[in-house]
Parts: sequence; structure tokens; C-alpha cells
Amino acid sequence: MLAPLHASATAGGMRAMGEAELSAVSARGLTNDLLHPFNVPAGGNKVIGTLSSSLEKGLRFFDVETTLTNVSYDPVRAKTFLNADGSITQILPSSIGEVRFDDIRVKGAAPGASFGSISIRAVDLTGTSLILAPR
Repeated sequence: MLAPLHASATAGGMRAMGEAELSAVSARGLTNDLLHPFNVPAGGNKVIGTLSSSLEKGLRFFDVETTLTNVSYDPVRAKTFLNADGSITQILPSSIGEVRFDDIRVKGAAPGASFGSISIRAVDLTGTSLILAPR
């Protein structure tokens, strides 16, 4: 999976760094404060919201071709509701056969430079809804 990335990196002008160059590089991992919401047995909605927000921020740096196939709705539940507080409840599909993220690449990268593709299959969302509320 990394072979195309390696080939693209070496062809595109990237080169291996020696020990002296690597010693000048600094990096920082994830802090415990960032990971805390995922380690606390809190309500699932809070954890999912935090995870979604984190992923959305990270995905801003990437371009990707996204495809959803075999999306199925339960015809009885396929509705949108306006709630008394002004929020909207949208019933999500009952299942998605496949979600594909193809040609994942850094935003603005040269053509051909790609991290590859990811496929998520048999997504079951039975009984799931999304509530959109003004802040």
C-alpha cells in the first residue's frame, strides 16, 4: 500500500534524511487532554461529536474522491421532522452498502501522489437519526 507513496515521494524530490538532519526535527503526539473525551465513559453522543469534529479538522488537509453505493432507506422512517425547539431531526439511511474514499492525497499534491484508498462496507445505521440544532 505504501509502495506508490514511496515511489511518488522519491520521484517528486523528497529524499531520505540523515541522522544529523533528523536530530533537528521535532514533533508532538496527541496530548492526554485531546484523548480524554474518548477514555471517559460519557454519553455516546458527546464522544461521537468530539470524534467527528476532530476528523473533520484533519480531513481539511486532504482531497479525496468519495462514493456511497447501495444506500437503503426504510420507507416508513424516511422522514424529516421539525422539532418544537427549532431543531430538525433527519432519519438516516438504514444501511449503506459501501463508502469509498479513493485517491486520498494531501490537498494540492501533484497528480499521482496518493495514500491509496479506503473502503468501508456493510454500514448498518438502522434506527439512527441526526438532529440539526441552531446554536
